[in-house]
Amino acid sequence: MKVNSTWCRAAMAVAAVLAVAAPGLVLAAGPGTTYAPPRMARIVGSATVTHNTPSSYSLFVTFTDGSTATFNGSPATFSATKGSFTGNVYMAPVVAPSPPYDALHATYSNSGYKVTANRVITIL
Repeated sequence: MKVNSTWCRAAMAVAAVLAVAAPGLVLAAGPGTTYAPPRMARIVGSATVTHNTPSSYSLFVTFTDGSTATFNGSPATFSATKGSFTGNVYMAPVVAPSPPYDALHATYSNSGYKVTANRVITIL
């Protein structure tokens, strides 16, 4: 019986890579991969922002399997009622509104699952 030496070398190379890299090896999710649905979300960041200044926010998401993740961008989106967002950076209105509050909104959306969070901040 003749053994193909190229095939043997390839198999040994794969085995060597797995032996060295397997503890930290991350494989990409393929078709049929399931994700835990998000259970709740919370906007994290400053409770007060001075008018006409920026402030960064994050979306903290808890999933049904108990895992958590913090998002500063996709798949999370941010919006505000009076100020504006560019990515996760909020820009307070040029002049403090009266009453001096703004409502922030954030949505996490992935694999058909969606969760939203709202937060009221004070504009100084």
